[in-house]
Amino acid sequence: METKSLIRLQSYIGKSKLETPSQFGNWIAYKVLEASFGKTITEIEIRNEMLNGAGMLHGGVMAAIMDEMMGLTIACADEENYHATINLAVDFLFGAKTGEKITANTVIIRSGKHINNVQCKLTNSDGVLLAKGTSNLIKTSKPRI
Repeated sequence: METKSLIRLQSYIGKSKLETPSQFGNWIAYKVLEASFGKTITEIEIRNEMLNGAGMLHGGVMAAIMDEMMGLTIACADEENYHATINLAVDFLFGAKTGEKITANTVIIRSGKHINNVQCKLTNSDGVLLAKGTSNLIKTSKPRI
């Protein structure tokens, strides 16, 4: 099934510096690698301002990246309304440093009438799993722009 949001996201494949409604998404500066109904693959290059004091990708930024990418995947599947995160569970497994490119593989696990369950896995260029997470997102009454 193709939605307007999915078609728009597919037009972004391979492009950098996207202008999206999400200012945080723009700050992440993700690149879309693949997009299909209920699934996205994006790439993010780690920058200095994403690091913690130990020089590794900050856990909060990692979780926020996952949350943003899960929201992006939901946006491709629902044309009508925005969704809000109800919860976010993340397992942090390995770190990443400045200049590394990480990949976010995100998929809708269950799509309900009001609540959707989504999974995201972050890997590095060697395929090492850095973090995995799941989230439930609820359909809001706010229509998409």
